[in-house]
Amino acid sequence: MKEVHSFEFPGSAGHERMARIMRTFRNGLESVGDCKVIKTEDFFQGLYGLPKSNVIKYYTEQGSIVIRPSGTEPKLKVYISVTSM
Repeated sequence: MKEVHSFEFPGSAGHERMARIMRTFRNGLESVGDCKVIKTEDFFQGLYGLPKSNVIKYYTEQGSIVIRPSGTEPKLKVYISVTSM
């Protein structure tokens, strides 16, 4: 199951605030909650032949988390995918 959460940053400072948050995420995460991050992919310079994109993907043993700013609204979007056994 996938859930989509978004965080809105209205006003003229919203774009800069989102950029600061994305820079913070680019510094890396060791864990998300109790889940250890085992791999990080940053699509900012392009990966796997895909064009450059302001997207960061973290892999954990339980699933993955993708963070990206909206292209049309002052929002950060977080996509969480989990696997259960």
